Amino acid sequence: MPDKKSTKSAPNAAPDGAAEETPHPPSAAPAKAFPIVGLGASAGGLEAFEQFFQHATTDSGMAFVLVPHLDPSHASILTEILQRSTTMPVLEAVDEVLVQPDHVYIIPPNRDMGIFNGRLQLSVPEQPRGQRMPIDAFLRSLA
Repeated sequence: MPDKKSTKSAPNAAPDGAAEETPHPPSAAPAKAFPIVGLGASAGGLEAFEQFFQHATTDSGMAFVLVPHLDPSHASILTEILQRSTTMPVLEAVDEVLVQPDHVYIIPPNRDMGIFNGRLQLSVPEQPRGQRMPIDAFLRSLA
């Protein structure tokens, strides 16, 4: 009885048994994995964020993504306020930004945010104000 293992093709093998080479562009070296920390807060969470970053190590190798409840009709100055509490770059998130270690990203007003393949994904909210759950949505995508 023939061995079934010998009749199966190896992964990346062509149907004729020749090895197939997987193309890897020279610039596509895998990025070093690092933790991404998601933090959410209600409108009163500013002081907690400030205290957190005043005591957080600035070279931990982790990225921090903040999803506070913001008034969708007002510009946020949270990036400027939190920049005073840490030496890490504090940035308002933009669509498709690649998250970097030792950086802080903040959701912009009137946006939903997720993360996919290390990039932040911003979208206009579909749910009316009061029915949105942006913290839950972001943390689910992060998980």
